[in-house]
Amino acid sequence: MNIQILHLSDIHFKTSDNSILEKKESFLNALKNEVKTDVILLLSGDSAFSGKIEEFNISEKFINEIIEEINSYSGKNVIPIVVPGNHDCQDLAISDPVRETLLETLQNKNNQPKY
Repeated sequence: MNIQILHLSDIHFKTSDNSILEKKESFLNALKNEVKTDVILLLSGDSAFSGKIEEFNISEKFINEIIEEINSYSGKNVIPIVVPGNHDCQDLAISDPVRETLLETLQNKNNQPKY
């Protein structure tokens, strides 16, 4: 069994100004002659810029459009696999005291552990 992998990483969708959306048609046209088998669409890393629901909605719409387009012109199955990144795991716009403490500790040179 042959399969192709289309790997996209760290797209960082924002609620506006997403350059990849402007390039989507060119991207899909470039793929048209390349898809010859079923495809695994691997999206790894941050699909969202700051973990907002709106950003995930944009990402989901983008992924679904890619799947539909590839399927419509090639007749091949597209299997999406999404591996979240650190931006996907929390809404970075919301203050997280544990994260803030960790960042402060890592950035504070005077707070070195004593062994």
